[in-house]
Amino acid sequence: MRIGVSGTGGFVGRGFVRYLKGTGDEAVAVKRGQPLPKCDVLVHIAGLAHRHATYAEFMAANRDLTVDLAQSARDLGTTRIVFVSSIASVAGHSDQVLTPDMAFSPLGPYGESKAAAEQALMAMDGLETVVLRPPLVFGPGAKGNFATLIRICASGVPLPFASVHNRRSMVGISNLCSALHFLCRADLTGRIFHVREKEFSLEEIIAICRRSMGLTPRLFPMSPQLIRCALKATGRGHMASQLVDDLIVDDASLREAGWMPTPTDDMARMARETRV
Repeated sequence: MRIGVSGTGGFVGRGFVRYLKGTGDEAVAVKRGQPLPKCDVLVHIAGLAHRHATYAEFMAANRDLTVDLAQSARDLGTTRIVFVSSIASVAGHSDQVLTPDMAFSPLGPYGESKAAAEQALMAMDGLETVVLRPPLVFGPGAKGNFATLIRICASGVPLPFASVHNRRSMVGISNLCSALHFLCRADLTGRIFHVREKEFSLEEIIAICRRSMGLTPRLFPMSPQLIRCALKATGRGHMASQLVDDLIVDDASLREAGWMPTPTDDMARMARETRV
């Protein structure tokens, strides 16, 4: 099977291309500004996630370009698109377990643009569409707030997270790639799926990462509310939700379809590489 992959310059895209090398399927890079290659399935990973982008920039990159790419793929005879959306499409329901069939409740302009792309793809004729909504993805090479947290872990300074026992669904890059490959081949269409590996607390993340670096956790207690206030006071209020709040994803439909996560050391490897 020829699998077209967009976003091969990014963290998830690079990981998926590496994963496909061991499957017998052929990965074909889809690059912006170049003719779309002929493929059996298109896995669309490319998108804009920069926190400081404008609403218009998010829509242009995550909705409009997605639709254009899907239409071009369909015209070339591609039968299926697996769209990597985001849990941000429904994360406005943050006080609930996030299920694939719940109404859209986008979180910010990024979430709005991903939700709009999902709706446009589902309404398109002549192309099987499968949507996968990952939560935070970790592993060697990951960027963003999680990478910042790992760098802080590497510093060895004591951290005030011993009392943060939140539950946040996350997925390692290895399991995300496995899920994407499964959706390329499974007899599924017109479906939205969530994916997760497990729930982690901030306390657990720090302990895993520091022990992987050969360090002790070095945690002391501080109330989550005080942590939230401190982050806002230092201009990092956007990190508060990811660090101390719950976000629980229901991936039962994906598991019932036949995919299961496997134990990985993605978080530990990310920590060790950062330590080096």
